[in-house]
Amino acid sequence: MTKTINTPEPEETVTIPKSSFDNMFRMMEKMAQEIADLKDIVAEKVKQKDRVLSVNEAAEYCGVARQTISRWNREKRIHKVQRGCKVGYLESELDLAKEV
Repeated sequence: MTKTINTPEPEETVTIPKSSFDNMFRMMEKMAQEIADLKDIVAEKVKQKDRVLSVNEAAEYCGVARQTISRWNREKRIHKVQRGCKVGYLESELDLAKEV
């Protein structure tokens, strides 16, 4: 069985096998599921590593100088956050910045 797609000009009619459509939709569903799974994994990792570290703690955690942490902040590789009365950097962001 085939599906016919009609374009505005009748002489440009294209015939595509139905199995191609079915495969395409299966692939799209599989990709959507994989994306959803990845979102769940990332959300769980962020939740696990959601500690706020001061500049000194962040430098020690990353094994770099305080000036490096400040430079990463200026370069927008990491962002300063405030939780309650504690101001600092999230562990999850520091892990990503270290890898770059």
